[in-house]
Amino acid sequence: MINVVAAIIQKNDTYLCARRKSGSHLAGFWEFPGGKIEVNESHSEALQRELNEELHIDVSVEDFVGQSTYDYDGKVVRLFAYLCDWHSGEITLNDHDSIEWLPLDRMQDLKWAPADIPLIFQLSTYMYYADSAQSYSDETISHEMNGKYDLFIESVVPQGTILDLGCGSGRDSIYFKKEGFEVTAIDPVSSMAKVAAKNIGAPVEIKSSYILDGLGQFDGIWACASLLHCPKSEIVFALENILERLKYDGVAYLSVKKGEGEGLDEKGRFFSYFEENELLGILDHTSMPITHEIWQDSSELRGQQQVWINILIRKIKDD
Repeated sequence: MINVVAAIIQKNDTYLCARRKSGSHLAGFWEFPGGKIEVNESHSEALQRELNEELHIDVSVEDFVGQSTYDYDGKVVRLFAYLCDWHSGEITLNDHDSIEWLPLDRMQDLKWAPADIPLIFQLSTYMYYADSAQSYSDETISHEMNGKYDLFIESVVPQGTILDLGCGSGRDSIYFKKEGFEVTAIDPVSSMAKVAAKNIGAPVEIKSSYILDGLGQFDGIWACASLLHCPKSEIVFALENILERLKYDGVAYLSVKKGEGEGLDEKGRFFSYFEENELLGILDHTSMPITHEIWQDSSELRGQQQVWINILIRKIKDD
């Protein structure tokens, strides 16, 4: 596995796209610029170094946007993409022969490197939440949870530690805190985290399910609708990452939309849809010993009934 970072550099409502030059790997394909992460190098350090080497520009690394894994004929690349702000330097092309500044709705006109294609959809999703954080919070903060909390709370040790992963408006963190739990709320979108922090009355960390700190920290992890936008190619990675943060005998709750395939909705958000048997197969591929319960329910969303698949996972010690 080769870990690579990619920069999504924004200028007004356009993003920097770069074409690989003749004679290079993937010559003629377009990509978000970046490169391989060196030993003992953080993602931010790698991006700053690579952009200085490739384009002769200096950037600051901002929010994590998404990740993609692709097998180039036996060379498996895992690509981590971040928004970056361009601070100084004039673009000079070394590994590329052309650049374009394009809005999201024109990006698919280009011939993209396969690993970069999912990042376009994840960027579209990120920008939706970044631009509508307050309205999304207003819409969801009072949404009825129809008893979804009960089984999870009964399974977590009293006054235990809970990670609210992808907290959105902060609605669930507020509830868990009132029930006496010690809650850590995270969200990958900085503008959403800011709104949630105001609602909760406590800090919200800007983190993604793909990139989490520490091991075995939490008695419970609440991922309600948090993996909806995770590409199917990344779902096992995200699930493993979540389970690694659980203490033994800790529980994680996840919910996803029932359906088939993946794609963009009318708002430009990327969704993955799952059937129950598909999720059971994914659970079988996790490397950690677990037990689980799975069930379906439905709720009304914007005037339509939406069917959800719910999973409660307990992490157990391997005897």
